[in-house]
Amino acid sequence: EGDIISAEVMQVNSNDGRIMLQTRNLKYGKLLNGFMLKTDSNYIRRMKNHIINFLQDHEEVSIGSIIGTNGYVWVYSPTANQLDKKADVKVPQLKSVSKRERECMSVVRNAIVCLEREQLPIFKETIELVLAEYFKLEESNQLTPLKMLNREDGIGAILCGQARSLIEKEISSNMKQFDIQRL
Repeated sequence: EGDIISAEVMQVNSNDGRIMLQTRNLKYGKLLNGFMLKTDSNYIRRMKNHIINFLQDHEEVSIGSIIGTNGYVWVYSPTANQLDKKADVKVPQLKSVSKRERECMSVVRNAIVCLEREQLPIFKETIELVLAEYFKLEESNQLTPLKMLNREDGIGAILCGQARSLIEKEISSNMKQFDIQRL
């Protein structure tokens, strides 16, 4: 009781509202080693896979995220078993989360919050673009995780600039296709 879980919905019974869930591997089950974030579900883009790992190439840590189309986002520090694709362990493990992992988790969280504040779609590519911009500014000692959310200095717009450009390109590309189809 009181646990937060992630599961695949297998069936919803229309007669009595019963829901059948499936938790077949470590992707699903009890959520540990992280925290929940609520965003406006209108900004969440449907993706092939809503379970994403960030910072694997940039940092010595990996931060996982489960982005629900209902607007709930779970940001967590994955265990070695969760990162190992071949592991067939069904029991989630509680682990000690280092200070650096907590900082990186807060950066991923703040990237999602920045996208929502800038009214941009939230999906893997836009989050990665915000993270890349953050780490560029962090290397020059111009930014910390806390300053990411400072509204007065326009940091959110700066961090989301590349993501905004990506969305604008998608929109213009779709408009060109629409114009061609109308002809």
